[in-house]
Parts: sequence; structure tokens; C-alpha cells
Amino acid sequence: TVVNNLAALGVGRICLISVIGDDGEGYELRKALAGMPSIDASRVIQSDSIRTPTYTKPLLCRPGESPLELNRLDIKNRTPTPGPAERQVVQALDQVWAEVDALVVSDQVTESDCGVVTARVREHLARLSEAAPHKLILVDSRERIGLFRSVCLKPNQAECARAVGGSGPGEVAALSRRAGRPVFCTQGGQGTLLASPD
Repeated sequence: TVVNNLAALGVGRICLISVIGDDGEGYELRKALAGMPSIDASRVIQSDSIRTPTYTKPLLCRPGESPLELNRLDIKNRTPTPGPAERQVVQALDQVWAEVDALVVSDQVTESDCGVVTARVREHLARLSEAAPHKLILVDSRERIGLFRSVCLKPNQAECARAVGGSGPGEVAALSRRAGRPVFCTQGGQGTLLASPD
């Protein structure tokens, strides 16, 4: 979704860094990415030690009726990301850092250290940002938004509440002070709260 949105906005070059499995879902993802404009998927790492996380919602379609959404089926890793893949992610970040204007980080895996954004990758992102504070790193993290530092954050209300105990203006400002960068807290139909460390 993030890649689709960036491509639709006309971003000139989108460099992907990820880890996918040597499986059908990974094949389908690579095929879809190859058909998109401006995508550089050369740093998408394939590993036979993991599965490509996939979240699907089957639809039951009957003639003359609206599709009925069935229970979601999740394929995900429940063991930590292998060290070699984690090292490749850090190396890829170092390679693209000088080439890009910004990094958009999507950490949507629920289980700790079982996705691309592990504790080691989080620390590396902080070091990159601290070395070049004029460059934007924007993080969206479903479960661990409060563990990132020195990067801009984009939690929703629930994620902010879990990180600091609430999602009002004071709590968003507290999260921003902790991260040391601006926080954009999305609030559905009520818009977005923006806080900076000062």
C-alpha cells in the first residue's frame, strides 16, 4: 500500500528494502513490483529461512449478492528473523542512505523481531538519523512505535496510547520528546495531531 501510494504520487525512484521468503507469496510480490513504475526492488532480500508475510481476506461471492468477507488468513513468521537476513537489511540501508531523500519505514509485524524491522534495525535507523538529522526517516509501527528514537513517527491514536498511556495533545508531545523528532498522530475523521519535541 505504501509503495502504491508513493508511486501514485509520482515519486521518481522508490528503493525497497525488505526480506521475503522463497515461496509463492514472495514470487507474486516480486511480479507485482516488477510491473510498477519507479520501483527499484534490487534490495529485496529473498531467504529460504522465512515466509513472506501475507494477510488475506477471502471473499465469498454469490451471484446477485454483495461479496461476504470471511475470516482473515495470516501467513507470518513466528521465529526471529535470521541474523544473515538482518545483516543484509542493515547493509542495504547503508547502501541507499546516500542515494535517497527520505526513508519510510513500515513495521507491521506483530511479533517482536520476526519481521524486517528488528531491534538491531531500529538502532541502525536511529544512528543514520542522528548522523544526518536533515534527512527524513518516517516510521509507522503497529506494535513498537514507542521504541523508536531520533526518527519521525506516525502512530494512530491506539498506537500512541499504548506507547505513552494516551493519545491527546499532551501524550503526542510526550512521544515526540521521547523520540526527539516530530510525531504525526492520525485520529481518523478528526484529522492528525502534530507535535515536535519543543
